[in-house]
Amino acid sequence: MNTSQKPSMYKNIPKILTPEQIQEFQDDGIIVIPNILSPSEVKSSLEELENYLLQYGVDTNDLLSTGHNLTKLSSTNGSGGVLDVFYPDFKLDIATNEKLFQATCDLWASCFHHQSGQEMKTEGTSDTSKDEWMRHPFGPFDCRKGYAYIDRIGYRLPTTVAEQIGLSIQQEQQQQ
Repeated sequence: MNTSQKPSMYKNIPKILTPEQIQEFQDDGIIVIPNILSPSEVKSSLEELENYLLQYGVDTNDLLSTGHNLTKLSSTNGSGGVLDVFYPDFKLDIATNEKLFQATCDLWASCFHHQSGQEMKTEGTSDTSKDEWMRHPFGPFDCRKGYAYIDRIGYRLPTTVAEQIGLSIQQEQQQQ
């Protein structure tokens, strides 16, 4: 869809993303938004994550010796780099960040139709079938409203560190 073709009810809402960024998301399925969080927000979140991990024996400055403790934070023993960290303040601050939410609203407005029936077609076209993929599975919605979905954290050890930890654990198991 051409990003300039948006339903008329959303044309006057301030946008945080450029048409090029929205098009990049539509083309690639991912987007990097420079400075969506301020340097102080990033610093604060990283410090709080480090402190949170320390509570479980993970020192981000000594992952080789402490990285194995990440399994304490994962119902999957850390496989896939998924940690069961849901509600610490730093995570809620990011999830409810106004600029991040506005960028999400911009993407919703560009990627889903929010109207029903005949109005479901992209403005300026007469064919609704080619935009069928853009129908939201739960029907029309207001893309300016949403809920924060708090999920796990993705955390990845550097490959060399993960390999060394794995070898160390394997050697310990063989000695037992």
